[in-house]
This record gives sequence, C-alpha cells and structure tokens, in this order.
Amino acid sequence: NLLYIINDILDFSKIEAGKLALESINFDLRELIDGIYDLFSNKASEKGLTLTSKVHDNVLDIVYGDPVRLRQILTNLISNAIKFTDSGTIHISTELIERKDDDVCVLRFEVCDTGIGLVPEQKEGIFDTFSQADSSTTRKYGGTGLGLTISRQLVELMDGEIGVSSELDQGACFWFTVSMHVPVDQETALSEYKQEELKIDSNPHQYGCRVLLAEDNITNQIVAEGMLELYGCKVDIAVNGREASQAVRNQQYDLILMDCQMPELDGYSATAEIREFEAQTGCSRTPIVALTAHAMDGDRERCLVAGMDDYLSKPLRQVQFQAILEKWLHDSSDTGGAKITPATDEEPETSTLRFDQDALLMYKKLQKPGKPDVIRMIIEKYFEGAEPLLQSIGGAVKNNDLEGLLHAAHTMKSNNAMVGAVRMTDICLELEMQGSSGVLVNGEELYTELADEYLFIKNKLQAIQEGTA
Repeated sequence: NLLYIINDILDFSKIEAGKLALESINFDLRELIDGIYDLFSNKASEKGLTLTSKVHDNVLDIVYGDPVRLRQILTNLISNAIKFTDSGTIHISTELIERKDDDVCVLRFEVCDTGIGLVPEQKEGIFDTFSQADSSTTRKYGGTGLGLTISRQLVELMDGEIGVSSELDQGACFWFTVSMHVPVDQETALSEYKQEELKIDSNPHQYGCRVLLAEDNITNQIVAEGMLELYGCKVDIAVNGREASQAVRNQQYDLILMDCQMPELDGYSATAEIREFEAQTGCSRTPIVALTAHAMDGDRERCLVAGMDDYLSKPLRQVQFQAILEKWLHDSSDTGGAKITPATDEEPETSTLRFDQDALLMYKKLQKPGKPDVIRMIIEKYFEGAEPLLQSIGGAVKNNDLEGLLHAAHTMKSNNAMVGAVRMTDICLELEMQGSSGVLVNGEELYTELADEYLFIKNKLQAIQEGTA
C-alpha cells in the first residue's frame, strides 16, 4: 500500500512540476477504445458485471494526440467503476461533440456505472488531491485518492474538462472532454496509419518466413509472437506437441520453435514425430529450436537425441531471436544439421536482486498502436497462473509428490523469469532440481520463502499494472 502511495505521488509531482510533455502522434481512436474494453472485460466478468462500450458514428477514426495518456485516463475511470460497483453494468461511451475549424475536434468520454454513487457534498472536491468520498471508502476499497487527480490534470493538459454526475446508491457517471487535432482527409490518414502499423522497424532484418511456435504458456506466446513479428515473421501457434505435429503435416514451415514441456505430447516426442514424418514423406528438414527455461544438466543432449537443431533459453530475449533467425534462415549456405548454441551467455549470474523491472519493461517494444497494453497483459496472465501454481507446489511439497513438484516448479520458473521475478525464479529452479533428483531436502523452507517472495513481487507488479510504478 505504501508503494502505491509513493508512486502516485511521484506521478502527481511530475505533472505538477510541469515535467510531463504530451506526445503527438496519429492513432486509431476506435482501436484504442476496443483495446481498453478487451483489457477490462475479464475483470468485469469476474465480478459478475456487464461491461459495454459504444463509439458513436460521428467519431472520426484517426486523431492526433497522446494515446498513452488518453488510455491512462480511461483506465483510471474504468478501474474505479469496477472497484466501486458490486452488481449491474458499466458503460463506456465515446462521441464527437464539437468540430473546431477543420483540424480540431472535441471528444467526450463517459464511464457510467451502477455502483455506490455519491452524495452532492462528496462530489465536491472528488478530483482534488488525496480525495475520496469518505474515510470508509479508503478502508473498504483502498487506493490513494490520486487517480482522479492525475486524470483531471491530464485532461486539462489536453484542453478539456472532467466532471461527474451521481446520486448515492444510484451509480455514477464520470465524463471528460479533450481537444484533438484531426487529419482533414480521414481516408488517406487511415490508410497511412494502417501502413505504418504494419511497417516494422527498418533496423531488424526482415525474414518474411513462416514460423510454428509450439508453446502452451500464454505469456510466452505473447512475447515470442511479438518478437518474431518484429522481424517480419508469420507466426502460427500450437498449444501442445500434438497440435505441433499435426500442423507440420498441414503446412510447410521455415522454422519451428518447440517448447520442451507441454501437455498431451511434450516437445521431445513431437520433434521425433515430425522427423519421422519428414523421413517418410521426403519433405525437407525443418530446423527445430528447443525452448526451455534455464537448462538443467543433460537437457541439451536430450534435445540433440530427439532431433532438435538448436536451443533457446527462457526468458525469451530479442537478441536471442535475432541470432536464431540469422543462423537458420539468413545463412543459405547452411545445409542443416544440429548446432546447439551455448546458452552460457544468456543464463543469469547468481544475484541478490529480487525483482528486475527492466526485464519486464523491455517488452514495451512489442506494443502495437491502439492495442491492449502489452506489459499489463503479461502481468495479468502471470497473476492468473501464479497462485494456482503456488498451491500446486505447496501440495506437492506436503505430499512428497516429486513429479508434481517438478512440473509445477518448472512452469512457474518460466513465468517468474518472464516478469523479472529473479529470486522466485531461483527458488523454483531449486525446487525443480529437487523434484528431478527424486530427493526433497528442504522443500518446506523453500516453499515458505517462495510464498513470501510472491507477496513482494505481487505488490511490484500491481504497481506497474495500475500505472503507478
């Protein structure tokens, strides 16, 4: 809670000091609204709420302004609506209310809910610093009271106004306006925007290849697909080894990225099936690169025996993908054959660091205009799996279930590494090794430390997720 307060104050102070400069770029407003809706739809459903959104027909597609700050305002308002609504609906509305000259428009956004509402005296000062409806609100719902203040400041920076209409127990409707520049020729602007969205950074080499990604972890799917697309790759996803084996029978791929641990059929067995299919049909040999989290002794050799050609350690990094694509797709003189890349350069050194925020925030480069926030999606997917995996690890330790411990610790290890949870990754690696060795030495102590460490990481990630870090 203290961390949330500190980060809110830092954000607030930055705006107060006039250090915040708004970005000015073309973006697709409808895409942005759709992305925000997608981001919150699951959270609303979990509370049994109905989330709806309407973009009026008079709203232009392409506007010129700061999509990140606009998203931040809407995120604050929608988060509050979900927090303070126990049943009913939340509705997001976007409309054009004024056209100034030819190149400026005034947009109005509303977030209306059926929540606890406000009495008139509570509405006064609701946008002031550290303000909430009353002290009981803070006790029941938490929060710093800075979210609406920051929203007001951002709205004012966009030459707009913000307000609320509400009655106690009758819900609330928060609204704000912003002024945005608009391209006069919307058709041309939309076409150029789409072209820009598709255009990849000219620095990476463009391979234009078709890649099969066999990976059951959703977070790894998001990251791997995004990184491959930076290099112009067309990516198909298989969620288990069985799907991967079948996909190769239906489509010719230039490269296969194969997770080693998957349900139904693991990566080793799927690779063996693919190699057998290639031998029987006379198809050319497709390079298969193994994906696994922090290799254990013997893993590289097992990859070779299974018929894999190379090895990639998790967490996945862009420099790794660049090396793999360059090696297997750019060098036309290579005729095939395994050449496992040493993973020593990518394996982390022993460190006392508990949380590496940069390891998570580096995925910002995968963000696409108007799409849901990549960092928040990764954190959301991490939270979905973290506590069930913790329970599985705890149960496996208690029941001396070494096989169950091996699989749960392996999965959580990969997830931890992806979000920069360094110490949790190390603990899971130790638990995985004990599960693999068949001897559980200090499982209870490690599990207790893992659970404590998760509370620390949870606070860190929530601060980032809420935009307060």
